[in-house]
Amino acid sequence: MEFPCGTSNIEDELMAHEMTWVNPEDDVPLQELYSPQSTLDDTNLQIMSATDVQEYFVEDFDELRNNVLDDPENSPYIGNLEKLQSLAYNASEVIKMQIHQYTSDFQGSMALRKCFSNMIEKKLWYIILCNILPSQDHINAAKSIVMEFYNSVEAYLSESASIGLSLPDRDSLLRWQNQCRISYIGRPIEFIDVIQKMLNKERSIILNAQGLEQTSNQQQQQQQTPTTNMFVVNSGNGAQSPAAAQQQVIGTALILNEISLTDSMVMELRVEFEKIFKQYQRLQTLLRARVPDIDPGTFQQFQDPEQKAAWMKVYQEINTCREDKRTMMDKHFSDLIERLNMIINSVLTEIGRYRSSMALKMIGEERGDAPEIDRLQDCCKVLGQVVQNAMDHVDRLSKLEFSNSGEEGTKSRKAMLIYQEMFKNLVKNCIVIDKHPCQVVMKEKKFIVELRHLLGTALPQTQFETTVSLIDSGTYKKLKQDEPVEMREVGKIKVKNSGGGNGRTRSTTNTDTGQVAIKFNNMSISIAARGGDKTKSETVAEEKLTMLFRSTIPVTFCNGESTSINCQTFSLPLVVTTHGKQEADANATIFWDNAFQIPNRIGFEVYESVPWENWLYYLDLFWRRHCESEPGYAVNMEGKGLDSSARQFITNTFFAGTQVQGAPPPVSWKQVSRNQLPKREFSFWTWFYKIVELVSSPYVKKFWKKGYVNGFISRQSCEALLVTRPFGTFMLRFSESKLGYLGITVFTRNQAGMGNVINLEPDNIHGFRHKRSLPGNMKDLRQLEVLYPDICKDDAFREYWEPENKSPDQLISPYVQKLCKVTIED
Repeated sequence: MEFPCGTSNIEDELMAHEMTWVNPEDDVPLQELYSPQSTLDDTNLQIMSATDVQEYFVEDFDELRNNVLDDPENSPYIGNLEKLQSLAYNASEVIKMQIHQYTSDFQGSMALRKCFSNMIEKKLWYIILCNILPSQDHINAAKSIVMEFYNSVEAYLSESASIGLSLPDRDSLLRWQNQCRISYIGRPIEFIDVIQKMLNKERSIILNAQGLEQTSNQQQQQQQTPTTNMFVVNSGNGAQSPAAAQQQVIGTALILNEISLTDSMVMELRVEFEKIFKQYQRLQTLLRARVPDIDPGTFQQFQDPEQKAAWMKVYQEINTCREDKRTMMDKHFSDLIERLNMIINSVLTEIGRYRSSMALKMIGEERGDAPEIDRLQDCCKVLGQVVQNAMDHVDRLSKLEFSNSGEEGTKSRKAMLIYQEMFKNLVKNCIVIDKHPCQVVMKEKKFIVELRHLLGTALPQTQFETTVSLIDSGTYKKLKQDEPVEMREVGKIKVKNSGGGNGRTRSTTNTDTGQVAIKFNNMSISIAARGGDKTKSETVAEEKLTMLFRSTIPVTFCNGESTSINCQTFSLPLVVTTHGKQEADANATIFWDNAFQIPNRIGFEVYESVPWENWLYYLDLFWRRHCESEPGYAVNMEGKGLDSSARQFITNTFFAGTQVQGAPPPVSWKQVSRNQLPKREFSFWTWFYKIVELVSSPYVKKFWKKGYVNGFISRQSCEALLVTRPFGTFMLRFSESKLGYLGITVFTRNQAGMGNVINLEPDNIHGFRHKRSLPGNMKDLRQLEVLYPDICKDDAFREYWEPENKSPDQLISPYVQKLCKVTIED
């Protein structure tokens, strides 16, 4: 899209341009495209709850406007650029290296960041979600922000003569304007994503500097700095907090520190090499050939003392040059190779921890020690460059040829092969899933997967093709063990990318962030129908599959040798369902696999049984993620969750009819998802999952979060509490006999004037959607007066009542409107 310079109406273009982020099918639920596990960057401070965030979108974005999301009092970004500038002069070398890497990665946006720092830092950028398909409100807010910055840059450039803007900054801002016209106008979320990544990287560097300073102080106090513990970070459970985020970045910061030290060693070797190389060139010029080995006995026969002294000097220089070469090569074997191997093993361990933490993140657990993908990329990208620099140094050393230097050539070749294997190892194992879909996938439903190669632009070739296939657990296990296996796909994965064929796509490079991404858009799984009877249906819901992603990446090393490296990575286990009845059981399979997988497993092995308290812990996280958190945001750990009374009710329900003395016994997956509850025709998991569906729906969720739904309480306990309260007191609780229903129990006066507790017919999602909403029930039922224990019904629900005034469409309609109201049958 081209515009005449200075004459384009950017506001009209922003409003008129079609967005490419719109859901390709209106009936595809958001959670089927992206899993809610994609949260805000982990280095962000916890400054707002997801509920507070929604207040920024209470108005309709029907027009573009300035100052969107401005909130300098609550913004976590205030002063970050100033802190970075201070660190650039006063921090350690590792922090300076990170700052240099940061300015290199975001070179295209640095002038904007510098010239408009106040304007950038006062906005709450994190509110707009880029990790999932954004809502229309988010897209419109992004449009407004792009317009605001474009107009500000245009005005700033027109006044640059008086401001004294430098030529490099002016050119950079002009390039940003061009990028805005080409890309950000049509895809404003991309601009938000770039700024978010910039600000998160700044926050990460600041936390790294603080963490390294604390670590240094602790080491000085303890008077010990064991190298073997350099990469160890403490593990912990629970939700992400600022302290946990700092712990997370400290882990990668320590690795970056080691990489920085190793890079300094390589740079020192390269400086030494330049001195030797000059000496070698002088010898070559003098001898007009390859530098030979000279036998001292040869020039001892010379009679001329000056000739003899000259050849003696040449002999000494040759030996010195050769000895320096040997010394430098020995440094590779004695120190550098060992250090790089240690760092690579630590990085690959962190990548493995990232992959395993993704499973826990899917059920709501934010591990404080889990590395964040952007920080991992910082490590891998710099590490890849260091390995290539070491390889280049060995290659240049090998070209300092001496006569009879066969042993030296063998040593150089050995070092080159070692470094090549290191780099191949990084290329092979640094491809990971960045955005993972929901693990329960309905066949033919669209979803999205995004991979990232953590070497980024350190890859010699950033353009490569990736294929995807669906395999079973047996094939997965053999591939993990590098055993020969016949590739048998259990289903067909369809991919409709604009830049790739069916089942394949090509990588893309983001020049603003240095990321190499592999995006599979509009994916769907076609799989044959399995079963039809109950037994087969349950088997389908227990069958774990996985997506296999394969890439072949061409690599050319500095010595001219080329190879192709086969990379592969796997998705988390998936269950592919063919109809809705399998959904609850499929989620039981996935939940147990994510929570209770055996560490360092080869296949999809899980623990057969787990302690009851562990089970309740993850059940609480599952509840909080779905029922108390907003999609795209971190799990809300400040809500009610499954409190002590809810846990006691769940325990009593699960072990009903069983005498339990003391602590409950361990629980197995079969007990949870297969065994029926006493006097019921469904399992515990089916009952609980249907409640989760109910409460996570828009018809109930807000009322649960406000504390209006008591929920987990038995009918007997509910009645016992209500009879102690005034007439008209009622309680909202989950049905114990009907799946996914919310019931109303009220203490009322009967015709004889006596107190009587009645249980009204419960409602489910279908009833709230198509018959009468929960606030509508509250409005209609005059017998309900006080929400237990003492909340006036009108105060609690009045703001949610449907308006009684007719809409303009209803006023001109020839039909008389029919109203649906709820009453209690006498």
